[in-house]
Amino acid sequence: MKHLMFPLCVLLSAGYCVGLSQAPENRGVSSIEQVPRHIKLKVAPIKQLPAEAGKEMYASYCASCHGENGKGTGPAAPALHEAVPDLTLLAAHNRGIYPKQKVIIALSKYSESHTFGSRSEMPDWYKAFVSLDRACPMRADQRAYNISGFVETLQAAR
Repeated sequence: MKHLMFPLCVLLSAGYCVGLSQAPENRGVSSIEQVPRHIKLKVAPIKQLPAEAGKEMYASYCASCHGENGKGTGPAAPALHEAVPDLTLLAAHNRGIYPKQKVIIALSKYSESHTFGSRSEMPDWYKAFVSLDRACPMRADQRAYNISGFVETLQAAR
């Protein structure tokens, strides 16, 4: 079975990053934490993980951009044009309620969650998830649901 190929960060062989070779000049990083001028990216297939394993899927598919802790500081983040959202603040920005359905939609219904013509660098994970189990496309929704469940555990304490 042929799986979709996604650019992956060499620093963390998981997730998705846009294949840009230069990081922006200054992203508000202290001189000690200067972003490397060149981030080497490679293309690798999406890793097959159980659809029930939200934490493991997050680590493999999301952490290279969003970071292991969800703060948007993954090793691929400096290569992107726009700042990666801090997933730990989703509930804080939604009157203290975690927007589970919005996260699921962002992962499973790309066309509904991204405006046409936007420069969003968030990949179409639905296509990638479907490629993992073409015989049961509903598994893609299950993957989105379980990743969203894990992201909920990352929410900052109120």
